[in-house]
Amino acid sequence: MKAMVYRGPYRVRVEEKPRPRIEHPGDAKGGTVAVVGAYGPMFSLVKFGDALNKGLTMRMNQCPVKRQWPRLFEHIRAGHLRPSELVTRRIPLEHVAEGYHMFSAKLDDCIKPVITPSAA
Repeated sequence: MKAMVYRGPYRVRVEEKPRPRIEHPGDAKGGTVAVVGAYGPMFSLVKFGDALNKGLTMRMNQCPVKRQWPRLFEHIRAGHLRPSELVTRRIPLEHVAEGYHMFSAKLDDCIKPVITPSAA
């Protein structure tokens, strides 16, 4: 199974792991939580007091997505980034309803699906 593996700053990779596990960063004291360009209901679950007691540094900002597209594509063309390694499932457009259910319920390890257009 493929898993995202953190090996240090700027060293995140997708690797084959026979038994991947999540090592919850909330178990340790100290550290930095960085949130870029995403917010929503999950932040209502963050307990400010718990973060304070753990000595966490929190850094947040919006991401200028449109401005970053050209740079992102340069990295993909140069082979520094391989988005295909992140895709866990390809779903044909005609099965998008079932695919969304699979994704939202995290069934069959569906984490990052890509919807493919129907053949013309």
